[in-house]
This record gives sequence, C-alpha cells and structure tokens, in this order.
Amino acid sequence: MTYKGTTLHWRGKRIREAAYSELMANHGLKSATDAVISGCSAGGLATFLHTDQWCDGLAADNKGATKCVGMPDSGFFLDYQADDVPETPPSPPASGVAARHLSKSARRILNTLPGDYHAGLKWCFETFNATAGVNPACIGAHHTGGPTTDDPDYLCMFAEHTAGFTHTPMFPLQSEYDAWQTGHVLKHGTDAAVVNLMGKNITSRMQANLFTNHPDSGSFLDSCHHHCGSWNSIRIDGDLVSVAFQKWYDGIGVKGSKKVWNQGKVYPCAACCKP
Repeated sequence: MTYKGTTLHWRGKRIREAAYSELMANHGLKSATDAVISGCSAGGLATFLHTDQWCDGLAADNKGATKCVGMPDSGFFLDYQADDVPETPPSPPASGVAARHLSKSARRILNTLPGDYHAGLKWCFETFNATAGVNPACIGAHHTGGPTTDDPDYLCMFAEHTAGFTHTPMFPLQSEYDAWQTGHVLKHGTDAAVVNLMGKNITSRMQANLFTNHPDSGSFLDSCHHHCGSWNSIRIDGDLVSVAFQKWYDGIGVKGSKKVWNQGKVYPCAACCKP
C-alpha cells in the first residue's frame, strides 16, 4: 500500500514468528511449564486470532510439556455495521479535500468511525493482506459451501467468527458493555437500550461461537462499563478475576468444574464496577 508517497509493508505475521523464536531461544520459553497468551483491546482481538499458533508451536517444540491457554482482555468486538453508515464510501472530491470529505478508507487511517467497525476491520484484513496471519482453520473453512462457510474469509478477522475455529482453551475477560465498543462500534452508544442490546449480543455470540464448540473454554463476563485494565477490580459470584481464572485453569478437563462467571446485570450498573 502507498500512503502519501510512502510504500507501507505489513509484517505482523513475521514479527509474531520472530518474537516466538526469540523467546524460545533466549528467554526460557522452551522450558516453560505453563503459558498464558494474552493481550488487551487490539491485543485481545489478536489473542483470539493467534493463540492457536502460539500454543501449537509450544506443543510441538516443547513436546507437549507446556500447558497453554488464551486469556483475551476486551477483545470480543462485535461484527457490526450501522444501517446509516454505508460500507462503500463515496469517492472524495478531486481537489480541496478536507478531513470531513475524505473517503472512508482514508478516514480509517486517521480515526475510527462510530458504526463503521465491520467495514473498518474488513479494510484492515484486505489492506494488511492478512489471510496467512489469522487462524488457518477459519480461513480453510470459508468458500466451501453451506450456510456458515460460504462466506468471505475476511470474517476470520473478527473475534466472534474465528472463535468457533480455535482449539485452545480460552478464558476471555470481557465487559458486556465494553466502553470502547459503545463509543466506536456503536453509532448511538449513549442510548441505554442500544447498549443493552449490544450486551445481549456479546453474551449470546460468545456462548454460541466459543462455548458451544469448546467445552473447556470459559469467561469472566462483567456488566461494568469499561475497556481493559480492570484486573481484580470486579467481583462475580464472589470471585475476583484472578481467583476465577485460577479455578478455571485448574479445572480444564475436569468434568463439572466452573467455566463461566457472568455478572448479567442491566446497563448502566455502577455497582458492577466495584470489587
């Protein structure tokens, strides 16, 4: 891609692979007994997209000696496009282009557009040429026919679509009413009814796409309006997230162990944010 006369090269996959090799060679990862792949926000989305690649590498290189899981924080962004925000942008004027007149693609480089998340992430997938970088099982399942797979492979860039193809146990830390999503994914993020509908969709899609296919996966799903950075500041079913994660982690593969902590309160809920 060329932007303002500069050719940009995207090397995320190679950077991830180089980071893995460096950690294995020089930072003790090859002798790790436990590994938790994690990140926040965009890093939380990346955790959904890449945990299998990290854990599969460890399983092969450490001969199965490393217990490996994913813990994405605030990375389950809904695949949503507001009805009044068209995916296909109008062409910008030939001259005198002001910021408000830039095409959608150019404006995405400058800022996010509320209600435009679906088109924005599709643009990222295509611009970054991300086919080889996201979950290969998800990519391989698309264009094969049928009601769920005869879809474009750019959907594998979304957490809700790729979650069903992961095989590593995952424990997302996620707000039903994620503060970044109310401000950027939704166009009307101050409307309580709209925010509550978003919460229902986050909950139902996580249950359908992650828990249904992966009985060892769980979540810490709270009802506080926040985004990232709330480690041990919220309590669900009497447990802070550190305790909930440890219970889930120790219970992987154990029949009847607790998997899901779901606060399940209506937005807004100030009390939900207190430990």
